[in-house]
Amino acid sequence: MTERPQYQAYFDEVRVNHHITVKQVCDFVGFSETTYQRIRRGEASPTVTEFCRWCSYLYVLPGAGLEALMQANYFPLTTAQNRVLKHLREDVQVLEPAALRAELTTLGQRTHQSDFQLLLALLDLRCTTDPDEQQTIATAVATQLQARHFWASFEIQCFLVLEPFLSWPVISHCMARYLAYPKDKGKGAFRFSYWYEPLAMGYIQAAAKTAISENVRQALQWVSAGGRRSARYGIDTHVWYALSEQLIPCFEAATTPVTAITAVVDPVLATLTALAGAQPVRLTGRLKRVKQLLVTGAPYHHDRRPRRTLAPWPDPDVGDGGIGARFDRLRQARHVSIKDLCALTGFSRTVYRRFCAADAEPRIDELCRALDCLHVELWELLIVEEYPVWPDLDRRVFPEILAAESTKVIPESVQTDLAKTQALAAETGNPFFHMVWLVMMRTCGEITDGDAGAQPYAARTLALLLTFDEWHSMDYYTLEFELEYADLATAHRVMKKLIRAMPRGQFGFFELNFSSSLQLWEAILVVAFKTQDPAAVRSVTQAIRRLHLPANLGSDELLWPILQTYCRSVERAVAMNDDAPGEWQRLEDQLLTLTSGAENWPWRLVTTLNTAMDKYYFGRGQG
Repeated sequence: MTERPQYQAYFDEVRVNHHITVKQVCDFVGFSETTYQRIRRGEASPTVTEFCRWCSYLYVLPGAGLEALMQANYFPLTTAQNRVLKHLREDVQVLEPAALRAELTTLGQRTHQSDFQLLLALLDLRCTTDPDEQQTIATAVATQLQARHFWASFEIQCFLVLEPFLSWPVISHCMARYLAYPKDKGKGAFRFSYWYEPLAMGYIQAAAKTAISENVRQALQWVSAGGRRSARYGIDTHVWYALSEQLIPCFEAATTPVTAITAVVDPVLATLTALAGAQPVRLTGRLKRVKQLLVTGAPYHHDRRPRRTLAPWPDPDVGDGGIGARFDRLRQARHVSIKDLCALTGFSRTVYRRFCAADAEPRIDELCRALDCLHVELWELLIVEEYPVWPDLDRRVFPEILAAESTKVIPESVQTDLAKTQALAAETGNPFFHMVWLVMMRTCGEITDGDAGAQPYAARTLALLLTFDEWHSMDYYTLEFELEYADLATAHRVMKKLIRAMPRGQFGFFELNFSSSLQLWEAILVVAFKTQDPAAVRSVTQAIRRLHLPANLGSDELLWPILQTYCRSVERAVAMNDDAPGEWQRLEDQLLTLTSGAENWPWRLVTTLNTAMDKYYFGRGQG
């Protein structure tokens, strides 16, 4: 198997693409150029502080593709577990179970960790066909999982393997106690949202098997609550939320005929099929499965028994303290002893205690090795405050700028921060710091003088972005806010760069491909509307329609065929020189079928584009 590139190579790629010298990186991070080259070759490792400063200088934060690069090389135990669990979760016969059992046994003997015993039990569960043995194994593993009050991705995946073999009381208890949407909207919310869809399908399946209306309603209420809170992570979650909201009344009624279920689900499936066309969309298959589960579970009846509400266990990674203190809370929550941790990582007890007390700092490879023993990812430990520069800008300066919207006067404290940021950019030679200064200046200009004040700074930001060889996460985020001020020539250059980047992809959380971000393409289309030139509009719409569905769109893959459908309507409207209200009404009706309610972001996208076309292209509604 080919080894994946390490983070050092990715960091160097970002540096080269943004024309940053090695000396500039070293001066900011704090190590010598010799040390830099040793780290790049894998002969040395930066401290955690140096690693975070390096990330900050290149604006590469965990989640923007970094985790995937570090996983295989720095988290070998977690990588092995994820590979095994992915296979065990699949609805296929287990391949080479003897070899898999030998691998897990070896890892268990080497680490003395109970996780590998759990995986061996799950392997036995998947390999046996004896229902009694399946029930015994599933119950035993579930009992061990419930002894852990904090469920990370490992426990969630184990639960997904177990779920088809567990009783309803156990499943409903675990969903309420360990898998409720976290109150904290940070790391726990990301973890929850990543596993939201498979958890939703499993919960609905378990409830439907009972044929009890209250159980199905309970599962759908979980789907609704989780979807409502995590809908910002993609259109798929919007659809799950809207569908569950429509299905809940079906199971609150005195009877739940199959026709009531199909009356809700079939229009959604028909709309998905119509919008996606020939392009396969993951969501369609999953919702077909939901329909099958609910229909197969009929007839339903009410048991009229009250349901007990359980308080979820708190997330231990939320709290104050330094890295060491937070790590120790995670260690305790994961039930890993200091003795076992030290044996696996090579730490002495004294070194570990000094780390917890913030008297010693590990190197990043040592920290990753320690996290691997807990099977917790790096982003679940490090918080934004660990990264210099950006927390102050994102959490203090930008909110102060936006607060000036009401008075239209930029306070003196902000003017001071702007000068400091500009000086920092010049001192460090950092194009990212310079870019964020330009964005802040554009925002201030927008507040005080409207488009006239914003446009010069936006033009400078776009010109800077177009000098970079390839774009990375920060570049795409910046483009979303600056593109609306571009001229057509600049928009075309951006469009061509996005198309070239699409096959490779730059990924954020949930594998959302930045180059296919709808906000970027929406902005390009608005620029074309502003020209009032039919050829300019068609140059954008035809480019969008010719593109095949990009790979790895994750939970936003449906948005691309929606945009392509919209572009076909735009071309007809331009050809007729009329905004063709019937065209928009059909598309808006389809989107309302999928994602009804106030959280309907795709519908707002289309109406925003319609408003822009009406105002800029047709020259109406400007007052």
